Amino acid sequence: MKPKSDAMGRRAFLWTAVVSAVAAVCGEWWAQRRVSAGVTIAPFRIAADVPPGTAVNFTLPGTTIPGVLVRLNDDEYAAFDQRCPHLGCPVQWSAARERFECPCHRAVFDGPNGRLVSGPPRRGLRRIRVECRGSEVWGLPAHDEDEDDDDDERSA
Repeated sequence: MKPKSDAMGRRAFLWTAVVSAVAAVCGEWWAQRRVSAGVTIAPFRIAADVPPGTAVNFTLPGTTIPGVLVRLNDDEYAAFDQRCPHLGCPVQWSAARERFECPCHRAVFDGPNGRLVSGPPRRGLRRIRVECRGSEVWGLPAHDEDEDDDDDERSA
């Protein structure tokens, strides 16, 4: 008779790995669907008195999705989902280069519009519509046409 071992067998390990991978993929898919479906149904305040050339991080209300707002100049703002579309690493604003950079795989995105400049992602950053209300910047609900809209989503 073979003694029972407390060690996890190869099949159990592989099954656990597969289930974990499927759960991670489904969780990311669900989170992205929530953003593209416009989870935020009401305008939300992002920041006030943002100096030109600086970035402010925020979280989309009702989610754990990080966003980043950049004041490009006196009257231009841009906001994006802060997650790189390649593997979800948080992109960082480079004021000196006026662009977003992903530290994980060196992807580069254009500052004003979030378009992919270089790197492994197949698309640019997901935009978040914004508007100015006095000295405050507010995020606006997503619209279905926002996915295909290439127009600038900045307003002042």
